[in-house]
Amino acid sequence: MPVLKDGTKLTLDTANIPKGENNKLSTKVNFKFDMLTWKVARLNLGDADHPRYSIPEEAVNLPKGDDSMRLDMLGLELKGDNFGF
Repeated sequence: MPVLKDGTKLTLDTANIPKGENNKLSTKVNFKFDMLTWKVARLNLGDADHPRYSIPEEAVNLPKGDDSMRLDMLGLELKGDNFGF
């Protein structure tokens, strides 16, 4: 567990997270990485079972990813557990 400088341990009890129609618990998470530059990657997290609203691309100035670059250029390594990097 992470510990703050004052000795406080950071913990997370998922039982205390409010869940409801607007804050559903995701059971199937999908993710996508986009390389923007050789130093910068963008991570998009989503819910495979419940698509979420996204602002239309034409309304946001969002840099496009560069398909000629790979995540290992940043030193990122995906392990057997996708969320164990």
